Amino acid sequence: MNPSEQARADVRLLTGLGIRLFPVSDKRPTWAGWQTHASTDLAVVSRMVEFAQDERRYGGLGAVTGERHVVLDIDDQVGFGRMLDLARSAGEPLIQPDHLVGRTPRRGWHLWYTLPPDFEQSPGNRTHLLDVPVDFRGRGGLAVVLGRNRTLEGSTAPPMPDWLITLVDASDPPTEPERLRQQARMGGLTEISRDNLLRMIEDAPEGNRNGLLFWASCRAWEGWLYLSPSTRGSAEDLGQTLCRSAEKAGLTHSEAVATVRSAQATVWKEQGVG
Repeated sequence: MNPSEQARADVRLLTGLGIRLFPVSDKRPTWAGWQTHASTDLAVVSRMVEFAQDERRYGGLGAVTGERHVVLDIDDQVGFGRMLDLARSAGEPLIQPDHLVGRTPRRGWHLWYTLPPDFEQSPGNRTHLLDVPVDFRGRGGLAVVLGRNRTLEGSTAPPMPDWLITLVDASDPPTEPERLRQQARMGGLTEISRDNLLRMIEDAPEGNRNGLLFWASCRAWEGWLYLSPSTRGSAEDLGQTLCRSAEKAGLTHSEAVATVRSAQATVWKEQGVG
């Protein structure tokens, strides 16, 4: 089976399991709105891929997690070994027969599981599971499934085992700043995340206003970049909005402008924006 045929087969497998797909670029959604527009409809997925390719922003497909399925995201052999030990201590194999497993470009693992039927909703994302260097992608998550140097093995997502449920429940969800960072980078700058960032700037305590303005402005610029050009408004408008919030917190106009511009330059450099 050639690569294009394999990709089509993988898409059919994932959508057949009820896993919604959306184009990604550099491991992030190509546009904002992925939570709504990701689809299991093969024709819709195909059109989104074509549109992303036309814009030269296609790097593969991401899968929405936390609806019926979750992902244990293991980056390296250390994390794999720790998970293997935990599974064995529960008397279970880590990878079940015909387990749906994604292999990443760095030879990490995405282990797919089905949520237990008695779960009203999935746990949220976790950036670490206690002291184990692995991530959990649940409610609000996106896992890259198709792209360069990525493969899928197996075809079945077994039920999430009790040992993993216990581990996830015992692990802290992301802090509010980290959650906002993830939201900005993964979902674009939505009205909710923008308002939360502005509120954090306006409520900043004296002595930490510049630092918090810089941090929040970086998150805002990251989110703005990943919005569709037709919906994100101008960079000038966003910069002015951030400055107004900073002035409400007590910074002078010149201080606010300098910090917001510095944050923009930092993000532009990180993202390779000319």
